[in-house]
Amino acid sequence: MKFSLNVFVIQKNAPAKAPTIVVPRIKHLNFLKAMDAIPGITDRSRPISEPLVGDLFLTYAIDIGASYEAVNQATLEKYNLQQSGLQSLAKANALIALSKIKTKTDGTVHELTAGDNMAACSILFPELWQQIEQQIGGDIIAAFPHRDAVFYVRADAPNAVEALKKAISQINFAETHALSQLLYRRVTGQWCTFES
Repeated sequence: MKFSLNVFVIQKNAPAKAPTIVVPRIKHLNFLKAMDAIPGITDRSRPISEPLVGDLFLTYAIDIGASYEAVNQATLEKYNLQQSGLQSLAKANALIALSKIKTKTDGTVHELTAGDNMAACSILFPELWQQIEQQIGGDIIAAFPHRDAVFYVRADAPNAVEALKKAISQINFAETHALSQLLYRRVTGQWCTFES
């Protein structure tokens, strides 16, 4: 899989659209806590989730046209899906939305945006982040503060971490789709939290 830079475009070897439109959704730990606090929540109705890094989790949704339906044990049965294949199916569908991912920068802080509320799902694609690191010429520190906005800076740029923190401070973390206030860094190809 290859992404081009500035406007990331998926090349011809991207998988075709998967038959059932399962998409990934990045969620904050607080989302899972809120789900568990709903009276009557059961294992069948609790959204399926997988820890990613820090306070971020991967969940899934099914595109049902006008809205999305969270994937849980009941929806797996309803749509005849297997939990073991969710991530690959969701990533294949995410590539469609991420095919038009865009970047903008103020010279220090870079921002990724994508359609269909998929910007934060970029965390699932190490190939994209390898290309970003190659493009800016070094390691990056990133933030995933909202499903629609991802920020990153070159790790060794002067005042970059402070500029990144300032960008994050502009996010309304009381908003429904806000995510993490943590900073992240890729170490040997894996995301980990970063403390400045």
